[in-house]
Formats: sequence, C-alpha cells, structure tokens
Amino acid sequence: MEQPPAYISKDHPTHVCKLVKSLYGLKQYPRQWYERFTTCMLHLGYIRFQSDPNVYCRNSTNVILLLAIYVDDILILSNSNDVLSKAKSELHASISMQDMGALHYCLGIQVFQDHSHGHIRISQQSYVESLLTKYNMSTCKGVSTPLPISLKIKTSSSTTTPTSDMVAFPYANILGGIRYLVTCTRPDICFAANFLSRYMQAPSPIHTQHLKRLLRYLQETKDFGITYSASQPLLKPFLTCYSDADWGGDEETLQSTSGYVYLLSSGAISWQSKKQERVTLSSTEAEYVAMTLALKEGIWLKHFLKETTLYPDHPLLLRCDNMSTIMLAKNLKHSELTKHIAMKLQFTRELLHDGNIEIVHVRTDEQWADFLTKSTQKTKHYESCNHIGLKSNQITNI
Repeated sequence: MEQPPAYISKDHPTHVCKLVKSLYGLKQYPRQWYERFTTCMLHLGYIRFQSDPNVYCRNSTNVILLLAIYVDDILILSNSNDVLSKAKSELHASISMQDMGALHYCLGIQVFQDHSHGHIRISQQSYVESLLTKYNMSTCKGVSTPLPISLKIKTSSSTTTPTSDMVAFPYANILGGIRYLVTCTRPDICFAANFLSRYMQAPSPIHTQHLKRLLRYLQETKDFGITYSASQPLLKPFLTCYSDADWGGDEETLQSTSGYVYLLSSGAISWQSKKQERVTLSSTEAEYVAMTLALKEGIWLKHFLKETTLYPDHPLLLRCDNMSTIMLAKNLKHSELTKHIAMKLQFTRELLHDGNIEIVHVRTDEQWADFLTKSTQKTKHYESCNHIGLKSNQITNI
C-alpha cells in the first residue's frame, strides 16, 4: 500500500493511511452503507424481512408501512398519509435524503398509477427507445413476434472469427441490455433472450439476424407494460402459477425447456424460461421438472407475501396442462419409471400434503406459460401477453 499522491506525509512517507470513515466509490462502501441503513431501520422499530433482507416493515393495527431499498433508492408504501409523513421525517433526521414524491420512475421503470380505477402499470418504454437508438434500430420496421416459429440453429453454425458486421453490432452487449427488460417488465421476450444467449460465445450471422428481429419486435411493442388491478374482495387463490415445458425442444441436445409465470392482481410478478439440465425421458417427466422449478419460486413468493401481512396464508394455485404429471404428483405409489426423479416427486408431494399448493389441469390453449418454452404463433403469443397483464398503453388507457 502507498499513500495517495499529493497526500504523502513528509514526516512518515513510508506509513499508510487508516480509513476512519467509508468513502463513496470504495470497494467496501456498499456494505458499510447497508450496515448503517439496517442499524438505523432496526433502531426506528422496523423489522427486516426473512425472505428479502432489503425490505422492512413496521406495521400496527390497521396500518401498513413497508420500506424497500435498492442501493440508495428507497420506496415507501403505507395506507396512512400520517404514518407515511412520520416515516419520512424519521428518515430525514437519520440520514441525508431527498423526497422525490409519488413514485413515477425508478431504476429505468416507469410507473403509472390510476387511483380512480385501481390500476398500477409498469413499463420500460423509455429504456426500449434508448436501447434501439443506441444500436441504430430506432427507425426499423416492427415485427409481430420475437422469433420465427421454426428455429433450426445449431452451435456448429457459429463462428469464432469476428466479422465487420459483428463488431458494429455487438451481440453480447445488446443481449445484456435486453436482459434487464426481461428481468423487470417483459416476460414476452424471456424465451427469445434465453435462446439467443446460448450462442453468445460465438454468434454467427444467423444469430445476429434473429437478434435484430428481436429488436424489431421491441420496436413494435415498445409501449407494452404490465397492468395490476385491485379487486375487492380479494380473489382466492390470489397467487396463481402457470407451468409448462417443451419436451425435447432443443434439436441439438434434445433437452427440454421449462417455463413458468406467477400472477398476482391480474398481472405477472415473476417468470422464468430455463433450459433443463438433463434430457428427460417423457413429456410427463419434463413437465414435472418444470413444475418443481416453478414451485421453488412459488414457496419463496408465498413466504414473502405472508411477511407483508397484505395477503392471507392461502395455498398457491399451479396450473399444468399435462394430466399425467398431475396424477404423478398426487399419487404416492412408487414406480420404477420415476425413481430417478424421486427427490423432485417427494418435494412436490410434501407441499401438496401440507396444503401449501393446489395443482389443477388447464387446457393447452389456455396455458399462458407456453410462450416461455418455445416460439409460438402470433395469436397465441398475444393471447398469453393479454392474460398475464402485458398490454399496450393504448389498450389499457391509463
């Protein structure tokens, strides 16, 4: 270690400086800030969530006060204006902060609140427009689906030699920007982004062509956002999941793709599309693996919602379009055909036995997680978007 330039001590030039107070920009600063903020919250009487350490609550009789933090951005929710004002005053007295008023924009997400109709809508239209402008696609012609129906791409078609077009159109950088959209507000491009990410190490011109198509789809649907609607009384079950799998969908490895989406207040709150780790021997097994993946997320969501005290502890509802998978989960009989997935079987069966979940059958044409496992037709794609609350701003009229 050396003393920084212009601050070298004449009396002790070989000594080093001891850090008394954490400085912004240093490696350990985020941890120091989080520890200070947590200490402040606990001192003010807040309780930190077990399911998410970045969320705090201080509820009382008929009054709800929730606080969430991401780095140095803080969101506060309460059903009492007086309690909300008091919480802000306490934070002002403890840390230096600026009150930005009602939530309209946070971390690249636009938030629209319609109190008269009980709607909240989140969108990333500004982010999409900046992404298209950055990569010279702001004037491109839009398309109606993220990827074509027939996807026959193999790793062998990739090339490790960068061409001039690949340098001008950075494949990995663009997918990184799209990934943030997938994480926050755009489940409709989740499968497409994951599929194209498989060829990130050595993309070929055909991969670049499909990535440009995905950007053209974003141009067509840049005003899409998720709308959440309040319901009185609260719908039961309030937490619903659609789970699906595309058996052997990868033509090169014959591995299946899992997909699920969770709905709350008529809008999607969690979704994932993931290629399964191993080849499954039947569609029943592929669906069961997808169901297990969905239930792991569902148990965490159920625990998180319970800690908010906003929702009662009701079992979550999982909808699957494979009757064999549902019967396998409900049947406790041991079978030689399923002993290689015994742990996944036991995990789901215990949840069913304890009353934490309910599994029901849904028709394939009403399986709204289908577009998370493969590229679908235009009609099915937009039906799925509509039923998970993902709509155009012109449709929602907010």
